[in-house]
Amino acid sequence: MKGRRDGQASIYTCPDCGGVLRELDEEGFARFQCHTGHLFSGEVLLAQQSEAIESSMWYAVRALVDKSRLATQLALQAQSRGHLASVAQFEEDARVARRHADALMALVQGGGTDQRSSTESRGTAA
Repeated sequence: MKGRRDGQASIYTCPDCGGVLRELDEEGFARFQCHTGHLFSGEVLLAQQSEAIESSMWYAVRALVDKSRLATQLALQAQSRGHLASVAQFEEDARVARRHADALMALVQGGGTDQRSSTESRGTAA
């Protein structure tokens, strides 16, 4: 039921809407419900959290790859204009972003997901 205030406020947030979850005790099993009505068993909440984390990490990988590519493009443009200080800064930005993307990608892929399909489905394939 929407707006239901049974149970105690938990420290967890709803993976669907970000609202505070209330912890309900139903026959000895913890269930979690937010004020909009999303309801989760503990197992489902854990799975939803895992999916949200992985999705966020792939988003971060994609953003870092994009940053690296853009910085490389800007370095080439700066070089063609003779702005050597800018070239050095953009090249460093590109290296750092790529290093962070590679490290994060290794971490995500180490989680046991299908790396090839996950990478391709998120548009991060190099």
